[in-house]
Order: sequence, then C-alpha cells, then structure tokens
Amino acid sequence: MSRGAGKENKPQENTPRRVTREKATHKIRSHKFQSVTPGTQPKHHKLWTSFVVVIAVVVAMYFLKPEKTVNLALHNEVVPFRFYKRHCSQQLLKEMHDYPNCIPKQCGRFVSDSLVSSEEVDILLKTAKSAIGLAGSSGGASIVDLHSGALSHKDKFINAYSILEFRKLLTKEFLGAYKAIMSKLKESIAKNFLIDESVLHLTRPTFFSKISNITAKTVHDEYWHSHVDKEQYESFHYTSLVYLNTYKKDFEGGRFIFIDGMEGNETKFSVEPKAGRVNAFTSGHENVHHIERVVHGTRYALTVSFTCNSTLAVDTNFATRYND
Repeated sequence: MSRGAGKENKPQENTPRRVTREKATHKIRSHKFQSVTPGTQPKHHKLWTSFVVVIAVVVAMYFLKPEKTVNLALHNEVVPFRFYKRHCSQQLLKEMHDYPNCIPKQCGRFVSDSLVSSEEVDILLKTAKSAIGLAGSSGGASIVDLHSGALSHKDKFINAYSILEFRKLLTKEFLGAYKAIMSKLKESIAKNFLIDESVLHLTRPTFFSKISNITAKTVHDEYWHSHVDKEQYESFHYTSLVYLNTYKKDFEGGRFIFIDGMEGNETKFSVEPKAGRVNAFTSGHENVHHIERVVHGTRYALTVSFTCNSTLAVDTNFATRYND
C-alpha cells in the first residue's frame, strides 16, 4: 500500500508545478503580444511622445514666426500729425534727472508732413547735394555736420569750413530756411512731449546725410545697425529728422524702422521717408531703431538733435565762424 500510495501521490505533487509553468509561459507570451499591438503602449510612453511633439511645435513657432511690421507712415499718404506713445525708459529718466523742466511728460515718436514747406525742402536738398558733393565717403554713407564742419571724405572726415566753395553755399536763403525749420522743430518737440521750450537747445551733431547702395568701406558707412541715439550721442535727448526726398520715387530701401519689444517678440514700426516729412522721437531706449539698407537710388535727410544740457548747446549762427 505504501508503494501504491507513493505512486498515486506522485502525480498529485507534480501537477501544480506543471500548471504554474504553463501559466507563466502564457503570461510571457501574452506580454510579448501586447507590447507590439498598436494603441496599447504604456501611458508614460504616450505622455513623453506628446511632450516632445509640443516642444517641437513651440520651437518651430519661435524660429519661423513671421515678422510683424506696422506702417507708422506711408510715403503715399499725407500725415498732418501722428503720435505713438511709449513708456519712457528708466535710463533716459535717470539721465535727465538734473533737467526737471526738460523731462518729457510722455515719451514716444511722432510723424508730421505739415511742419516743413516744399520750398524749404528744395533749398535744403540743393545745399545738401552741393555740400556733400564737394567730398563724400568712399562707402555708401556721407554726412556734413553744419556746426562742427565734419565732412565725409573717402575713409575719413575733413573740415568743410576750410573749403571756400562750402562757405559760399551758406547763403541768406539757406540760413533763413534752416533757422525757420530749427524753430518749428523745437516748438513741435516741446509741445508734443509736454516740456518747456525754453529749456530745449539745439545741439550737435546736426547734419545732412546721403545714403546709397555703394558697399561700405568703414564702420561709418554701416548705418543699418540697430541703436539707441542717447548711447551713440551723449548730447541727444530729443531726435528729429527731416526727409529731403521720397521712398519709392528717389530710392528703394532706406525706411526708418523702430523696434519695440524683446528679441523673438518684436514689433517693428516703419516710417517711409517723404520729402518734407518730419520724424521726431525721444532719444532713449524706448526708441531703438535702424535704417534699412538702401538698395537703389540715393536717400537724403537732415538730422536735427536737441539737448536739455545748456552747456552742449550750439548756435544757428554757425556760418559766421569759419575754422580755417
């Protein structure tokens, strides 16, 4: 009996072991089959894939985002007056702390086609062409500063007042138009930035500029870099430009571009030059800007700067001081 019992009990002992192996084998096969079945990936795999896709989309949107440009003033429209307000930069306000009556109540930029007459533009353009024509840069940008006499000549500057032909250009007609324009610009800047006109002073550099598509030869020819006037010229508190010819008619490119916002999220505001148009703005970080490269023709303008620092003021009677 003991042997028979042993024989009968032996299968009973081994049966559970075989069942366990079969179940284990079934689980392994089932697991392998599930791992290759579409739509049955673990949840953490799905989440990771979704995260990667979202990051890829965000990066693509950042780098491929179309540039946003707003036309502040078009060349083929008449703009009696247009103001765009900006928050004054802390750097500008801090620097102007010593000139309380000259601190702008509002910062920003304005454009006007009603300040300078066509007759005044003709006089200024004729003088600008003749003065710069006496020398001129070997690159694409030339200037003549009416107060210091700095005149572009090849890759350097010479004193324009040492040239007799230049002094002859400073006629009563030109000086009358120039002084009238300076007065109107000063009055308009004081009025629109809400400051006392008596504390505003003409300063230098105040200059004619000529820009063409000739390849730049020196750093002075590279006018297209973004900058802040107050950083480039210590004397500047308010900047104004008078355009002497017209975009699309006399030249291509050469638009004046304000850049607002941070890199990657910028909005650009373009001012298309037009003969007689004034573009004026506070000279701080609230008005970062550059000029587009001129690709055809020649662009002429007059840059007029104003300061709150009376020690940096210049006189409009510059023509009486010849520096031989």
